[in-house]
Amino acid sequence: MTKAQRTRSLATHRTHYVKRIVKAWHSATTSDLEAGLAWYDRARAHAEVIHPNVLIGAGVIAALSPRCEWSLNKRWAQTICDAAIAGSSCPSGVHTFAMRSKAWKIARLANPTVEQIVTILNGPKITRFFRNIIGDTSAVTIDVWAQRIATGKDSSTPPKGAMYLTLERAYQLAAEQIGVPARDVQAATWVNIRGAAESLYGDSTSQLGLYFEESDDNLDATFAPLTF
Repeated sequence: MTKAQRTRSLATHRTHYVKRIVKAWHSATTSDLEAGLAWYDRARAHAEVIHPNVLIGAGVIAALSPRCEWSLNKRWAQTICDAAIAGSSCPSGVHTFAMRSKAWKIARLANPTVEQIVTILNGPKITRFFRNIIGDTSAVTIDVWAQRIATGKDSSTPPKGAMYLTLERAYQLAAEQIGVPARDVQAATWVNIRGAAESLYGDSTSQLGLYFEESDDNLDATFAPLTF
């Protein structure tokens, strides 16, 4: 299948994805919706606690997020920020070398811009996670769980490339129907499916929207308008 054919195929499936996302939203409990709608605001509040510059705090959190429990993610981010603020050396034992290096580089920035941090993060999901934390409600953080909600298929492989963009656009279109920002639709439906998975399988997942790997993503991390 050529790239053009694949893009057309994904666009054809998009309507199906939108319907599933909307259904997942309406199937969620009130408590799950409330938890999801508040999640990113709480993450931002933590970013403001660990660093006086919220962009740095959010960037460090995002850099350390892959394959990481949320409680550990917050603890590691605090460790990195504390060391940078104190002028100490980069702490050892924090995540992998690659993720720790990104976090440390962000923590040592002086008055950074969003674009600088996005460039350092350099991955579609962690850049969207960063932007979601700082208040971008149109970008969508998509992991394997968000993918399952939209496609109805179990997969341990996170989306990338055209598939990622297709799923992001599906969440954005579903959000327009629901009347809630795309970021929060993803968060609320993720909280709901996570709870269902844990009750069925006793499965403790990593954290909201962040069960993924970044190493094999080649998608440009910029946020140009998405059209299909």
